[in-house]
Formats: sequence, C-alpha cells, structure tokens
Amino acid sequence: MNVMSKLFKRNLRKRKDFEGGFQSHKEFNLAHQRLLLSRLKIVSILLIVTYPGFIFFDFFLLNDLTQMTFRYTLMGVHFTGFLISIFYISFNRYIKRKWFDNENANRLLYTYIVIYILLGAVSSINSQLLTGNITAYLIILIATAVIFPIRPSIFSIIVMLDHFLFIIGLSIVATGTNFSTLMKLVNSTGTAAIAVIIGLIFYNYQKRDFINQYKIKINEENLRKLFEINPYPLTIISWTDNNILLANKQAFSFFHPGGKGEMEFDINDIFNTEKERDMIKDRLKKEKSIKNYVLEQSLSAESSRWMLMNFELIHYHNELCMLIGVTDVTDFKQTENELFKQASTDMLTGVMNRWIGLKLLQTHMNHFPTRDFIICYLDINNLKEVNDTLGHKYGDELIVTVCDAVQKTIGKEDLFFRQGGDEFIIVFMQKQMDQVEQLWEGIQNELEFLSRAGSKLFKASVSHGYYHFKPGSNISIEDMLEIADKEMYREKTAYRQSLI
Repeated sequence: MNVMSKLFKRNLRKRKDFEGGFQSHKEFNLAHQRLLLSRLKIVSILLIVTYPGFIFFDFFLLNDLTQMTFRYTLMGVHFTGFLISIFYISFNRYIKRKWFDNENANRLLYTYIVIYILLGAVSSINSQLLTGNITAYLIILIATAVIFPIRPSIFSIIVMLDHFLFIIGLSIVATGTNFSTLMKLVNSTGTAAIAVIIGLIFYNYQKRDFINQYKIKINEENLRKLFEINPYPLTIISWTDNNILLANKQAFSFFHPGGKGEMEFDINDIFNTEKERDMIKDRLKKEKSIKNYVLEQSLSAESSRWMLMNFELIHYHNELCMLIGVTDVTDFKQTENELFKQASTDMLTGVMNRWIGLKLLQTHMNHFPTRDFIICYLDINNLKEVNDTLGHKYGDELIVTVCDAVQKTIGKEDLFFRQGGDEFIIVFMQKQMDQVEQLWEGIQNELEFLSRAGSKLFKASVSHGYYHFKPGSNISIEDMLEIADKEMYREKTAYRQSLI
C-alpha cells in the first residue's frame, strides 16, 4: 500500500510538472510572438523611413550607370521592402486583432523572414554582376537570426530553402574564375550555418529567460496566496529602503489595528527603534535566518506585548528583502512571567526565594567583579516559641513583620531573599560597613515600631551576622553565607543567654 501511495504521488508530481511546463511553453510562445511582431513593426518603419534615401540612391546616384539590369533589380529590391513594410504597418491593427494568438501570426512572421532573406539574396546576386561581392546576403542572414530568433527548426528550413535558391542564382550569374565562385559559395554556406546557430542561441536564451521569469511570477503569485491564507502576520520589507512590499491582512490588523489602509502601516510599527531594526538586519545579513526571536513591543506607557518573530533573507521582485513572520505570545509571556514570579517568590512574605536570590547574587558577581558588597544573614528570634504558644498564624505574622521592616529600610539596589524557615539574607550593594550599621539600626527601629503599632502579642526581633566581600577575594557564595551564618549564630547565642 505504501509503495502504491509513493507511485501515485510521484505520477501526480510528474503530471503537475508537465502541466506547469506546458503552460510556461505556451505562455512563452505567445509572448515571443508579441515580441517578434513588435520587432517586425520596427523594421517596417525603418524601411519606410529610409526608402527616400534608397530612391535618391537608385534614381540619382546611379543615374550614370550603364548596366540597367543591375539598376532596375536594385530598385525592385528596395521597392519590395518598402511595399511589404507599408502593408504590415497599414494592416498592423487588423493583424493583431484577427490573427494574434493564432498560427496565422506565425505564418506571417515566417513569410516576412523568407522575403527579407530572399531580398538579401537577390541583392547580392545582383551585386555579383557589378561589384562581385555578396555582402548584403551575409548581413541579412545574420541580422535576421539576431532580430527574429524564431523556432530553430523552422528557421533552419527557411535558411536552407533560401540558401539553395541563392546558390542556384549565384551559380547562374557568377563571372570570373571558378575558384572565386567556389569560395563565395563556401563562405555564404558557412555564414548560413552560423546564422542558424545564432538563431538557435538567441531563441533558447529568450526561452530560458522567459521560463525563469514565468516561474518567478508563479512563485510570487503562490507566495501571495500563502500570505493571504496564513493565519499569522507575514510581512516582506525591502532591504534597501525599508518599505513594506507585501503584507497580509493579519499583519495590517496586528501592527495597526486602527488603520484603514496600507499607508498607515510601516516598519516603525514593527520595531521599537531604528537601532533595534539595524541590529536585526546586521545579524540577519550574517546568519541569513533568525528563528524564535522574542521582542517586547511598547504599545503605550503602561502596556506592551510580546512577539515571537522569525526573519528570513529572501529575494522578491528581484530585490533583496526581509521576510518577517510574527506570533503574538503576550498571553504566554504573561503566564510565563507569572509562573516565574511564583517560582522565584516566597508565597508567605512576597520576597524573593533562595533560588532566585542566589542566582541574582551570582549574576552580580559575574558582571561586576570589581564591586564589593556586604552579606547580612538574618535569623528571627523566638519564632519557635511564638508558633508553640500562639500558633502558626502568629508565627507567620512575625515573619511578615520582619520582612516589612527590612523592605522599608534597605535600598532599591539591595537584594533581600528568604534563605529558608526563619532565615533571610540581605545583600547590601556598594555600601561600607558604617552605612550598613546605620541601615541595620533603622531595621531595628522599624521592628519596634511595627511591634507597638499593631498591638501584637509578640515582640519582633532578629539576630544577624555579616560578611564583607571585597574584589579579588577567592571565595564562593556558600562559604560567604557560612561565615555570615556563624556570625549570626554568635549573636543569637548571646541573645538567648540574655533571656535566662
């Protein structure tokens, strides 16, 4: 069953490729036909415009020529070119309306190419009678191959037939040595072969170029369709001038929900600052692709949203562009922040827990190794007695009271987190010991005030110990806490002895 499925998919893909190739070839034939008909029009106009010059040449410059056969033949060649040009220009609109997208248009092109080459052949055969050269025929062959690169097989047949007639005509009128005539036949035959090759090259080049452009056009149309049906905001931005080249409806409503048109949506609605935009572009230029880039966008002074963005460096309309895909992750980010807050916050007191406190302290040491700080290890006195005599409700109240006193006293730059149980840590940042002692005195005063103000059944007090970290000290956070803990324990022991 699996093998049959693969064969079906392969045949379906081949069929689609064949249909796509057939359609592109059909489109090429129509476009190529239009191009050649427009070139035929230009050539016809040139022949009409230059015909007065030919008249002057035929009737005045060749007036003293005694070989009238040459003169009359040349007049006939020039007049025939003028006549067929007048015909085409006169009936150009009719031809386009009645014959366009029809085999008759191709027949018309082939007929004119045959006539042009024959006129060149007749002109050269005529020149053979007077000057002995066949340059006109050679020029017409090459020019026709370049200007009218029709289907190679048809062009080869036309050249072969015209050249056969040329050879017969040249052999009839040739004068001089047989060697001279033979060389002209050889050179003209070589030129005819080269003309066929040139026609083949030009035709194949135009065909490949058109098919490539056709594929690009189809891909861009498919890209537009994918843009419109994609449920997420998608935007293509020009790399050079930062203009939005393409955006789906989801992008308009996402980046500018109040906008009424495309003019109200620009790159400034995507990035917060030019510096942020340039940073993304510099990185994208190096990496070609950026996945899952999280960006916070400010909507107002009080609100913001989070976006998960993917960037790709692409070419669109033959221009280097930046493709941006956006997913709104504001709800997810808010949930993540809430979970992080819950995971990093002590639920009873609202202060940071041990995990986040130690992590922030380690981050501070990594980023600011030359700054000193002082660790203060706290332990709440008599918590066990309060729990045993008054109950855990009052024990929790005692813990919260201590935390309130500390938070009201320390600075915003200082860290405060719960070590566990009745133990807490304060990290005083960039303060000397005398400053810390003043703050500690303020904490004690605040504890006394809170104990009296609330008519509490307990008295809040704490024991503490310090460790002063100085730059260059080779010591871990655990060792620092252990030293401060020992200092705290000495004070706690003295406090207990004072109660006996």
